Amino acid sequence: MIRLTSAITGKPFWINPDKIVSFGLSSHQGNIATKIQTDVEFEAGNILYATESPSEVAGKVLEYRLKMEQYRTAYAAAVSLQPNPQRIFESAEEGLAKLSGLEEPL
Repeated sequence: MIRLTSAITGKPFWINPDKIVSFGLSSHQGNIATKIQTDVEFEAGNILYATESPSEVAGKVLEYRLKMEQYRTAYAAAVSLQPNPQRIFESAEEGLAKLSGLEEPL
């Protein structure tokens, strides 16, 4: 999950980057915001508005995907009994925790 800030309420919200279909700069209620279309249907539809720029959203999505791949690699190394995958796990967990807005690592 990545943490973004609602352009409507100003409060943080979390979204699974794999559920994002598209995003881009938009105007919402007279303010410039990033419009995020998802494949999840909410009460108000499948559109969310974030204060982060499209570049910031793209960066968070990319970083999330890279950290997930790093985590999968560490898991595969641990399963195949490779020496010392612990540091790879810790680095991936720290990165995922930071992206999701958690204060402490998983």
